[in-house]
Amino acid sequence: MNAKATLTEWLADGDLERVIMGLRVVNKRMNLKGLANDINIQSSRYNNLKDSHLKGVVSHSDYSVELAKIRQSLLNIIDKLAEHWTADGLETVPPTLSDRVTASQAVTSPRESTFWKKLGYVAIIAGILVGFAEFFNFINIFPGSSDDSMQLTVYVQDVEGKPVPELQNIGHVIVRFDNDLRDPVIGENGRTNIGEIPVKFQEQEIEVVLVAGGWEPVEPNKKYKMDGKPVYLNVKRDDKLGWVQGIVKNRDGSQFIAGAMVMVDNDTTVITDSLGRFKLQLPEKKFKESYLRYLITVKKDGYVPKTDLYKPMSSPLEVRLNKK
Repeated sequence: MNAKATLTEWLADGDLERVIMGLRVVNKRMNLKGLANDINIQSSRYNNLKDSHLKGVVSHSDYSVELAKIRQSLLNIIDKLAEHWTADGLETVPPTLSDRVTASQAVTSPRESTFWKKLGYVAIIAGILVGFAEFFNFINIFPGSSDDSMQLTVYVQDVEGKPVPELQNIGHVIVRFDNDLRDPVIGENGRTNIGEIPVKFQEQEIEVVLVAGGWEPVEPNKKYKMDGKPVYLNVKRDDKLGWVQGIVKNRDGSQFIAGAMVMVDNDTTVITDSLGRFKLQLPEKKFKESYLRYLITVKKDGYVPKTDLYKPMSSPLEVRLNKK
């Protein structure tokens, strides 16, 4: 099984503590900041709930409802994991008994047994209600339904209104609410949910920043109103992916070479200026991802041709030619 299936199975067993530890193992490999923040939030909620339960300061019904909410939140995190992420390392995470009744604990009086059955029904019903609420996005539809918080849903899409698969579970959006900075990962179908936003931001304008190498917003300075409706962030390939620039000098770098022909990927050419500089903007259809390289060939009469590689979105390339 992959990581997603394994963690889902643990969650079905009710072993929330093991799920949280497993998510940390997965994220240690993937190193996604947004995912780490989500895990930390649920881990803190879970630990606080356990502490309150042990101290007896939370009722059984409140405990069950909060546990169901945490379980649903963990399921939402698991749903963000990519299908191809393997379960490597999860075999080192042992099962825990924090959220399950052991065999010895199961031997209770009929009265206790009835109580725990009822408690179990409460947890199941609470979980179902929470699931329905999140599924239908009630918080987003009725932003005034909560006295102290609201939710924002952001859809990241291309200029045609379609999700961008390359950004799923990799790119982030950043939204600042005063000193509270949120940077959730872009989820399935380009959707990102940001919850527990103070209602004082209702009807206010916010900025949504995209953090995704090789992509940029179509309208980078646009502001969005917190009116309970989803925000649609249209993105396009970053123009800087198509910038190819540099300078051509002689062997020891003491002279600029003007009039040299620079060819990119054996296709597009440009001529260096009087200071040996070259710069061109490739059309989007010829853009290369930031982890790939452009092939640069430089030729000039009286000099030995030279080839080099240029990384997209990097500093200008310096090419030095040897005389024949």
